[in-house]
Amino acid sequence: MRQETRQIADWMTIFNREETYVLWGCTEFAESLIASIGDIMKIAYIVDRNEQICGKSFAGYEVKSVKQLLSDRRHKIIITNHYPVTRNAICEELKRMGYQENTDFSYYQYFISYWGWEYQQKLAVPYMEMPITTLCTLRCKKCAAYMPYALNRKNRLLESLKADLERYFCNIDWTARFRLVGGEPLLYPRLKELVEYIGENYRQKIGEFTLVTNGTVIPTEELQKTLVRYHVNFFISDYSSCGHPLTSDTQYDKLRKVLDNSKIKYVFSRTLRWIDLGNPLQPSGLTKEQLIERYEDCKLDRRSLIDGMIFPCGQLGNAYIAGIASVKECAKDEIIQLDVFNRLSRQEMLRELLRFDVENAFENGYIAFCDRCKGEGALNQEYVAVGEQL
Repeated sequence: MRQETRQIADWMTIFNREETYVLWGCTEFAESLIASIGDIMKIAYIVDRNEQICGKSFAGYEVKSVKQLLSDRRHKIIITNHYPVTRNAICEELKRMGYQENTDFSYYQYFISYWGWEYQQKLAVPYMEMPITTLCTLRCKKCAAYMPYALNRKNRLLESLKADLERYFCNIDWTARFRLVGGEPLLYPRLKELVEYIGENYRQKIGEFTLVTNGTVIPTEELQKTLVRYHVNFFISDYSSCGHPLTSDTQYDKLRKVLDNSKIKYVFSRTLRWIDLGNPLQPSGLTKEQLIERYEDCKLDRRSLIDGMIFPCGQLGNAYIAGIASVKECAKDEIIQLDVFNRLSRQEMLRELLRFDVENAFENGYIAFCDRCKGEGALNQEYVAVGEQL
């Protein structure tokens, strides 16, 4: 608790309306932050390592070179990058420039949560994903959702998903990014009903509403209309390099044409390699100190909403929905039980949400599932080919 209090006090020195901010990274998280609270925070400009976009505009703000931060130290800096390796590298680069963490710079997820409470009296969450199916069109050997290990391939009940959403949104006022994930979400037979339910009841509480897909399924015309009506974006993982017929350039071109014609916003994410998270059934044998180091190196900030619970890490959520991890394996403070959470005072709810984003906020200093996941930090240098099939 002592460390948590000190961390929150640090945020109070950096997150206030009198400061002017520089956002590091032309990322989708920067867009979410700007859309969420850009109208009540002072943003000077954005910096990015990509010199080709410097001098241009992103989300309404000028993009400048990172070198600008060497001569212009008037502003606080918010790191908007999501991936641990990139985020940690930026942190170290800023420290080499003489900037101090949680005094001169911090991270978008802390900013959204604290700012939402302090200046908007809202309980704000930077990111939440909800798995809706363990069915998929592919059988990727190193699937990050652990689909090859799934014990029960099934679609989740719509009534169960609605119950989760009700428990979550009854007290959460704003979620900057909310994602439906799988498996392959477009295989979910009641997807249109689910999107309509979220759109009608909770869309005003969501910034960016996204469906994550591998691009192998073309949405029906009826579903397209529903997605457009509720402003649902597509995040498409491009597996074209794996050579599967369903991930051909022809298939992706067809999907692009459909989305363009429907005016559905989308992002294609193509990577040259995947990080190997390891075998989720095989304990690592690491010591407690090594597991703490692994957790600190990774701190993957993807939260999962499943069965009335918030999981602190998307990989733990994936393992749970696949049936290869249980709540019993987790320390008590690793999971937010929403039925318990919703009986807390608003101040207690805030502290519980912030605890998930504070370094070493968990009693053990790491998440139990870290023993079966190599993490996405710099310590894990093992890579595999994209989309290699079983």
